[in-house]
Amino acid sequence: MAKAINWHGEDYPAPDETRSGSKVGWYYYKSADDAQAASRIAKETAKRLEAQGYDWGFQVPGTINLMGESSKEYAGLYEVCVP
Repeated sequence: MAKAINWHGEDYPAPDETRSGSKVGWYYYKSADDAQAASRIAKETAKRLEAQGYDWGFQVPGTINLMGESSKEYAGLYEVCVP
């Protein structure tokens, strides 16, 4: 079993893939349950960090998207936006 990722003091379920950006990152999961768990953590973490002045630009931490076939690298995975 893959190890959880500790990010900003929170343990996220281990993602199957990751991608990072300048203001947020994205974790990709095969399991909808893991994506939901990561989403809950991301939303709570984002609230805490926003109180400290963090800005997500036009991104929304905690958002879940099921990636379609046009996203060949991540097709069929659940994408979770993380702070």
